[in-house]
Amino acid sequence: KMDASMEQRICAAVLKRLDDPSNDVQSKAIQCLAILLKKVQEAQVYEICDKLCGLILDGKDELRDIYSIGLKTLVADVPEHNGKGVAQRLIRRLLSGVSGDGVIEIKLE
Repeated sequence: KMDASMEQRICAAVLKRLDDPSNDVQSKAIQCLAILLKKVQEAQVYEICDKLCGLILDGKDELRDIYSIGLKTLVADVPEHNGKGVAQRLIRRLLSGVSGDGVIEIKLE
């Protein structure tokens, strides 16, 4: 079992790979996220959730699709016992993104 700081570093490294110019690296990062979500502590699941929401709302426009796939992976693969907390975080952040005066592409995504 990993300690919290190791989990945090691994999750940060995987999330950083979503910005890689290579589609293959991005795809592998998404696959790793699916595995990590089942292995890390609850705090890290929430951190991944918050980071992906932030990337969709404020990240690079050209990478919004991959961020969206990451968020879909999170929703599909999050452990059931973390589902309620993730849903609450997602609803709050994503509704603010959709209801605001933001970029239309964010709303469509």
